[in-house]
Amino acid sequence: MTQTADAATELAREHDELDKLAIRIATLRAGPERAALVREMCTRFVIHAQAEERYLYPAVRRLLRDGALLAATQSRRNRAVARTIEVVERGVDEEDELDILVGHLIIGVQDHVERQDAVLLPALIEACPSEEFLRLGEQLHRKLHEGIEVARGTAGAGEEADSSGDRAKPSENAAESAEASAGAAAEAGQAGAAAARSAQSAQSAQSAQPGQAAEQSGAGREGAAAAEEQRRHGFRALFHRRARREPPDAR
Repeated sequence: MTQTADAATELAREHDELDKLAIRIATLRAGPERAALVREMCTRFVIHAQAEERYLYPAVRRLLRDGALLAATQSRRNRAVARTIEVVERGVDEEDELDILVGHLIIGVQDHVERQDAVLLPALIEACPSEEFLRLGEQLHRKLHEGIEVARGTAGAGEEADSSGDRAKPSENAAESAEASAGAAAEAGQAGAAAARSAQSAQSAQSAQPGQAAEQSGAGREGAAAAEEQRRHGFRALFHRRARREPPDAR
């Protein structure tokens, strides 16, 4: 069950899904299975790019020294992948031409993942305050999962209208997705309520025992700072492992 996390975790999850799809597609010949996976990757990438354009790149422009250049470069590359997706979705007559287009699509998606993991996300981890990083993660999570749910619902409706032999599967997928989203929302709500209760308890303790509360607050700040540094170190290691090439330049 997926829970809301900070921006790096949300994007890392989706990058993993895109990368797995690309690797799987690259092993398949033209046929129904590859066609279904290509459609899924196209849908996920379009939603992923829209979420980044709306939430991630404004933060990159504002927080990073070369943020405007980084965001513009990534937007340009995303548009190039989107153009390939448009051609793939329109369809082509020749199988060889389709193979070439699918190859370009795989390269574009993997380049997106590698470039962000090697350059953009590590820089944003260092520059973005923790609270904003969490808020950005919530925004990305909502946009990504709402978009995927809408896409699955649309695809399920189309398959139910056109197919007579395999109608249960889209409904089952939609039900599982709805259950996962509802569970994530419930967990997020519970976490929010717990945080509110903790904040209220801390405020009460501070009013009752000013000296002790101040001491605990100082210790809490030190602990939070240590935890934050550990979190950032973990993400730096994560993206170092995930980057399969030397960090690309900003061209």
